[in-house]
Amino acid sequence: MQLSTCKPLLLLISLSLALALAGCGGGGGSGPKPIPINHPPSVSIVQPDRNPYTLDVNTAQFMDITIKADDEDGGQVNCIWTWDAGSVTPNEQTAAAGSEMTARFTPPEYDGTCNLKVTVSDGEASVDANIAVQVTGNGITVNQFRITAMNVTPDPVLPSQTATLSAQIQNPSGKPLTYQWKCKYGKISGSGGTVTWTAPSGPGIYGVYLLVSDGDKSAGRGRAITVAGPAGGLRGEYFKTVRNRNIVQLKDLVLTRMDPTINFIWENISPDPSKLSSEGWGARWTGYVKCEQPGDYVFRAHVDDGIRMKIQNDNGEWVGAIPNNLTNWADHNRGAWLPEYPEAVHLEGGKWYPIEVEFFQGAVDAFITLYWSVNGGSETIIRQEDLKPPGS
Repeated sequence: MQLSTCKPLLLLISLSLALALAGCGGGGGSGPKPIPINHPPSVSIVQPDRNPYTLDVNTAQFMDITIKADDEDGGQVNCIWTWDAGSVTPNEQTAAAGSEMTARFTPPEYDGTCNLKVTVSDGEASVDANIAVQVTGNGITVNQFRITAMNVTPDPVLPSQTATLSAQIQNPSGKPLTYQWKCKYGKISGSGGTVTWTAPSGPGIYGVYLLVSDGDKSAGRGRAITVAGPAGGLRGEYFKTVRNRNIVQLKDLVLTRMDPTINFIWENISPDPSKLSSEGWGARWTGYVKCEQPGDYVFRAHVDDGIRMKIQNDNGEWVGAIPNNLTNWADHNRGAWLPEYPEAVHLEGGKWYPIEVEFFQGAVDAFITLYWSVNGGSETIIRQEDLKPPGS
């Protein structure tokens, strides 16, 4: 039997079967669509052509560093420079993928190795390149006034959440210090050697910079901070259910949360006993599944009691991967592997595909584990990193 979306029901089908098939989804319409999988950017150092590079301050007061940042997805990339001594300007740049960008490194007033890092981000993924610069000609050793470390807790930080920033200073003179923190994105609160940074609302890589002075000398340093969205998973909505002629419907929404995977053994306890009894409840999980390779995908569940699942194909049409029928959407008092005769959904791959999984618990035990296989390969539980919630 060819997998297909729900079609208009024949007049000869009974009312109970019509209720069983209600809500299994239609064609494309509005709503989420398959979206391409993001490829990480790339970065290479064009000049200087040596790493480490020696900079003699008697012959040059600065050095220019040129990088090439690319991304096979196209669009723009953001470049953030960070360092442990000296300074780099500009410290942040944005350009079209495939462009070359040049920044200027100004060395500190002492000799030693300065470690510079450029982080290139496309907003979802990032890549680093490092270059070491051996500074000579000052005649002063590294045991001078400088910022030895910048710490961020937590790192990564969630969007719109707060991280603590702290600096460690090597201050041989013991003079009082003044701190100047700055960032292009987000907000810094507080003063001194420890402050807080409120992250932007969107995930990405962001730069935070510090200039410290003892009234005579100054030192600067930069740090890249990752703002990460949820680690993956699906939006889980939990309902009270109603039965009509033994047909189960998800009725009253009482709980919404993020679930990392669909792999639960509740036994005789509901997901939240304060809101749901151990019987007569159900769940709906929505989001995207990451299908990297092209081929035939088979979805199957070990479940007690009922399940139905749909996924969008490359045309934006909902397909019943675990069809919504009176075999799958029914009580299974001893559990069951469903569908009994699974059929593959062919996908082009390289995309995040919208999915929806519905489950109900009738009585006694409750469990559900969702598996998949591709191109006849082994059957495995769908991992958290292969799932993401709506709107992400």
